[in-house]
This record gives sequence, C-alpha cells and structure tokens, in this order.
Amino acid sequence: MVPNLRVLNLNYNFLEDARPLEGLTRLKKLTMIGSRLKGTKPLIRILQRMPDVEMLDFRYVGIFCFFFFIKELWERGVGMS
Repeated sequence: MVPNLRVLNLNYNFLEDARPLEGLTRLKKLTMIGSRLKGTKPLIRILQRMPDVEMLDFRYVGIFCFFFFIKELWERGVGMS
C-alpha cells in the first residue's frame, strides 16, 4: 500500500467498490469521475478516516447513489471547509 499518497486520480475507471482506498489516510485530493459505485456507505466511512482531505470530485457518479452520497457528505461535513 502507499500510505503517504496525497493525490489520487481514479477517473473513468468504472470502479464499483471504494474499500481498496482504506489506509490512504494522508490523501488530500481524490477524484473518481465516472465511477459506478454500488454503495456510498463504505466510501463515507473511508473518507471519515481521511482528516487531510481538501478536495473531492465525484462527477458523473452512478445516478442512483449520487444524491445519497452528496447528502451523506454534507451532513457529515466531509471535505467541507
């Protein structure tokens, strides 16, 4: 694993599962444009363990989970200044 990774671009990889991101606690920037996440709860839990995160970009995430994902992030204050 790469625990000191700061920037990760996973755009258009059609990822369905965010759990492999566990352990990237020093990440500052994460982009997953075009992902097809099947659920948002694992991603929310992972993002909560990333205290240094400054920028998240989840454009074009699967429409079924997108609104739930944004709502969860907003309520938990993840990535918000």
